[in-house]
Amino acid sequence: MTPKSKSGTQIAVAKKSLKVQIGAPRTGAGGQALPFSPAIRAGDFVYVSGQVAHDENGELVDGGIIKQTRQTVENLRRILEKAGCTLDDVIKCNVWLADARDFWSFNKVYASYFPGVPPARSTVQSPLMIDAKIEIDCVAYRPL
Repeated sequence: MTPKSKSGTQIAVAKKSLKVQIGAPRTGAGGQALPFSPAIRAGDFVYVSGQVAHDENGELVDGGIIKQTRQTVENLRRILEKAGCTLDDVIKCNVWLADARDFWSFNKVYASYFPGVPPARSTVQSPLMIDAKIEIDCVAYRPL
């Protein structure tokens, strides 16, 4: 249905894209372009792609689940900042652990980043695509 003014004439409505890429796409092994965005803002929501414990040079950090969880959440935090969000704006996280035995150690570190009302969360054990112990993606809500 086309909108109309009070006089009954049709009003042209320009459709504006509300999908905005946040951050530059990364490259993988051998410089191969990775076919996904670090994050997408769609209206008031920011969808952050799964993050692992890469350092600023793209190398997976050494160490166990505690160190990798900290690095992974810090990576989420940095991407959220580029979208004008903080961890307080996160409403949902999905977590993949390579080893279910890491759950309690992961949970303790994760809780330290969400001290108030924590976001909704799903956590599963799953083999990961690279030699990481953890991957987390999230959705944040921050009105424009």
